Amino acid sequence: MSEQQLSSAIVIPIGRHPALFPLHCEARHIEHGWVIIDAVDGNRRRVRWYEFEDVPECEFAERFGDEPVIDAQDISRFEEWVDVSTLRRVDVRHRPNDWQSLQRLGALRQPPEIRAELERRAKEARAQINLHQE
Repeated sequence: MSEQQLSSAIVIPIGRHPALFPLHCEARHIEHGWVIIDAVDGNRRRVRWYEFEDVPECEFAERFGDEPVIDAQDISRFEEWVDVSTLRRVDVRHRPNDWQSLQRLGALRQPPEIRAELERRAKEARAQINLHQE
């Protein structure tokens, strides 16, 4: 090849390919597990994931009062920028059970501003519960 052909070559990062973990798709991260892609920047993806912790049955009365509670979970949301090489493709038919419940509630697909508002309200409710416990 001549130098002229080499100088006109354009190098594009693999992560910029539109089919490689696009916005709002689900993937598996090597550390965080099941994640959702919230932003794309070259070879980096901002991922969102949730951690689910069952509330022990002995805490139901002090946290929920006389309300009938069958089962309860504390759900924590996290975000982080990761490299595209740390992600693996997934089949959404095999979502973890906890994530299936979030999907049924519509929490996974809400637009970011609505999701942020719902999360803000949930934090306020948790803060009020914690104040009543003290």
